[in-house]
Order: sequence, then structure tokens, then C-alpha cells
Amino acid sequence: MAGDEEDDYNSSDLEFDTPEITHVYGQASINRLLDKPQELRNASKKAWKEQQYGYGAPLTVQHQRMWTRRFEVFRKDILKQSIDIPWNIETLVRFLDAIIG
Repeated sequence: MAGDEEDDYNSSDLEFDTPEITHVYGQASINRLLDKPQELRNASKKAWKEQQYGYGAPLTVQHQRMWTRRFEVFRKDILKQSIDIPWNIETLVRFLDAIIG
């Protein structure tokens, strides 16, 4: 009998209530972002354009290059993605899952 119940079980049939949000978390930092959008757009673009890759102690640089290479190989050879297009969070999670196991 237990086998029949397991065959009929579908977790999609379960309904859960969404808890009511009584506080807007992060609102103070959101307000700070919205207070100066142009300044933040310019500053974030400048930070992105000026970032340096491969700096620090020799071992640090080696580790940066090692992890970059691992991620590129995973994207290109495992997921068959072009490394010329930006990756998304799903790709990162799948990579970490593959590495961590």
C-alpha cells in the first residue's frame, strides 16, 4: 500500500502560504541608491573600467588565473557556452556544484 501512495505523491500539489512582509528589508540602502542614480552609474562604470585583474602576490595571481581557466573550460567544454558572452548566476551555481560536488 505504501508504494501506491508514493506513486501518487506529487510535491507540486502542496500549497504553502507566503508569509506577509511586515518590514521592507534593505530599504535604507535602496533609498541611498535612489538618491543619486547618475553619480552611482558613473562611479560604477569607472570602477568597472579601471579594475585590474591579475594583481597581488605571485601565488594570488596564479590562483586568479587558475580559477578563471577552470570556469572558462567549464563554460566552453561542459556547458558548450561561448566565453565571449556574459555568464549568469545559473552558470556560476552549476560550476560551483561541479567543483564542490
